[in-house]
Amino acid sequence: MCAKVVGPAAEPVQLQCPLTAPRGEVSIRGDAVSVRPREDVLFVVRQEQGDVLTTKYQVDLGDGFKAMYVNLTLTGEPIRHHYENPGIYRVSVRAENMAGHDEAVLFVQVNSPLQALYLEVVPVIGINQEVNLTAVLLPLNPNLTVFYWWIGQSLQPLLSLDNSVTTRFTDAGDVRVTVQAACGNSVLQDSRVIRVLAQFQVVPLQFSRDLDTFNPNTPEWREDVGLVVTRLLSKETSIPEELLVTVVKPGLPTIADLYVLLPPPRPTRKRSLTSDKRLAAVQQALNSHRISFILRGGLRILVDLRDTDEGPQRPSGSGGYWAVVVLFVTGLFAVGAFILYKFKRKRPGRTVYAQMHNEKEQEMTSPVSHSEDAQSTMQGNHSGVVLSINSREMHSYLTLVAPPEPRLAWIKAQVSLDLLLLLGAPTSTHQFSLGKR
Repeated sequence: MCAKVVGPAAEPVQLQCPLTAPRGEVSIRGDAVSVRPREDVLFVVRQEQGDVLTTKYQVDLGDGFKAMYVNLTLTGEPIRHHYENPGIYRVSVRAENMAGHDEAVLFVQVNSPLQALYLEVVPVIGINQEVNLTAVLLPLNPNLTVFYWWIGQSLQPLLSLDNSVTTRFTDAGDVRVTVQAACGNSVLQDSRVIRVLAQFQVVPLQFSRDLDTFNPNTPEWREDVGLVVTRLLSKETSIPEELLVTVVKPGLPTIADLYVLLPPPRPTRKRSLTSDKRLAAVQQALNSHRISFILRGGLRILVDLRDTDEGPQRPSGSGGYWAVVVLFVTGLFAVGAFILYKFKRKRPGRTVYAQMHNEKEQEMTSPVSHSEDAQSTMQGNHSGVVLSINSREMHSYLTLVAPPEPRLAWIKAQVSLDLLLLLGAPTSTHQFSLGKR
């Protein structure tokens, strides 16, 4: 009711108040908008304007619960509720009377407390190579967790709603990465050290298929299997354990990468030779099936090389160098084969099936050079013999070997010359002169 004063000495008169639209708010007792599953939540509704006697309240708590209340603000009793599952719920209270309506909205976060946080990252990376930093969170609360990343010596964190970020490192050395996960009132932190190297080798590994049955796909299990493989390889190859790092990859099938690191530089050692010997020892141990371990129940798991097209990888860029070398050697072989093929095609046939008597040899000798032949024979010196073959007689001789063909005339002449060499030219120096008809 509203009071009205009439005149200076009159008493106030009680009148009906004008009807106004409601106005108010909804809140959670304790001012906490983040709760845990199955935890009681007390919603308090306050009306600041409007007639509370004629106002109705429609309450929607976001998880399917809806109700209609009357005189809710008069009693002052809160609405008690609890949520079963994690998530974000929209709570709305609509107050309505004859003059109008108003609505108040509140968002409630229902979060399970964080149990574990594990920063998963490859322990070795090359300079300027892209590396993925992944925060494995248990339990996984999508869209409810904020991640803070500290990379290196930076004091300003990188914020993300995703549990993974990508970065690069431009300088060699050890880099510490720290991640914090904040979800409601729960905050967890984990940290790892990444070794940034200019050169190292990666050997792909695979396991027996039976290991997939026992793979829970958790970071702790992958880390344990990697340590076992590293120790076995170090013991078998006599390579220091700190120079071998085995990283089991997430998911199925169960595979891993073996990182073979270089030892600290020493003046008395040749780095490349030592690295090659170390890699050869690892490959020999894997190829001979000497690396295996036994699971619970007596099941033996064999560790072997994984078939890949690239083979051992070298992030320092040596893979491109060897590719160029292989292409160059292949080109040399191709050019050599082509030259040899052309050379063989230009050489005439060596096999001539004919027998020539001394009389036939004298008939093929030209009278012009006969005197020179006789003089050379008398002197006993055959190094300067000059033979002149009549083209007609040469043609008649070639007909004994094969039918003549005009386009192969130069081949026939060459065959005749070779035959003369075989029959009567044992000396090292000869001069030939082809006669013309």
